[in-house]
Amino acid sequence: MPYLLILCCCLFLSTANAQSRSAWSAIWDPYLLPIGTAPITTGCSLDTGFRIANYLSYNQGTWGNINTDLETWQLRVGASIATDYGEFSASIPLTLAWTGILDPVLNLVHRVLNVGVSPEPALDEIRYTINAGGNTRSISGTRFGIGDANLSWAYTLEPVWTRITLGIPTGDSTRWLGAGGWRIQFAIALEQPLYSLAFAVLIPLSKIAILEDFQQQISLQALLRWQLPWELPGSLEFLASTSPAQIGGQFAALTIAIRILWQNDSIGTISFNEDFMPTLPDVVLAWDKRFLLPCELR
Repeated sequence: MPYLLILCCCLFLSTANAQSRSAWSAIWDPYLLPIGTAPITTGCSLDTGFRIANYLSYNQGTWGNINTDLETWQLRVGASIATDYGEFSASIPLTLAWTGILDPVLNLVHRVLNVGVSPEPALDEIRYTINAGGNTRSISGTRFGIGDANLSWAYTLEPVWTRITLGIPTGDSTRWLGAGGWRIQFAIALEQPLYSLAFAVLIPLSKIAILEDFQQQISLQALLRWQLPWELPGSLEFLASTSPAQIGGQFAALTIAIRILWQNDSIGTISFNEDFMPTLPDVVLAWDKRFLLPCELR
C-alpha cells in the first residue's frame, strides 16, 4: 500500500516533541488541539512526531449509538522559533486511517481486563446514529491526507508558561481528517523539576462540521505529569478531558487517560497512552522528538 510505505519512511526519518494530549476518541481527534510543551527560549526547532492510535469503542443509549473501529497512523511536522515576544510555532499532520495491525493483540488484552469492546463486526469505520435528529453517518475505508494545521504563540515567565493555539480547518472533514471549523485553545502550565501541571480550554470559533450532529461545546483539559523516581528517564501523565460534544453518552462524558513516557536525548520520547474508560479502550503509541537548531530572530 503506497500510503503505508510513505508513512513508514517518514517514521524512520523523524521523531517529535511530545504534545501532551490524549487521542481518546476517533470521533473528536481531528478537532482537539495539543496543550503543548514548554516553549523554547532561544534559537528554533524542527518538531516532528509519529503516532499509531488504535480505536475500538462502542456506546449506545436513548440518544443513539457510536461505533469506532479503525487505526490511524499520523506524522506531524512542525517548526518553532524563539523571539523577544515569545515562541511562535506551526504544525500540520499527515494521517492514514485504515484497518491497522494492533487489533488482535489489543482485543486479547482488553478481554482479559474485561474492558468493553464493540459488539458490531469490524468494519474499519466511524459510524453513528443520533436519534434526536435522525442523523446516521458512516465513514469507512482507507483514508489518507493532511489534517488541520495549528498555529501557536507561547510565552514563558518561569516557572509558568502559557500558550494560545489556533486550529485551522485545512483537513477534509467529509473524510474525518479535519474538523471542518476554526477553534482556539488557551493553555497555562506550571513546570517544576519533579512535576508539571497544565490546564487548557478549547473554544470553537465557528460551526464545527464533525460536531454538527453532537451539539458542540467548550471543552477542558487538565494534565498532571510526574517525573519517575530514582532518576529514571521517564514520566507518568494523567489527563482529564471534558468532551467537545453534548450528545454521545460515554463519548460526551469526562474521560480519564494515563500516559507512560520514556525519554532519551538521542532517541526522543516514546510513550504509551491508554484511556481507562469502560467503553473507550483506545490506545496510542507515539515517538516524539524536538530537533534544536542554531537560528535567531531577535
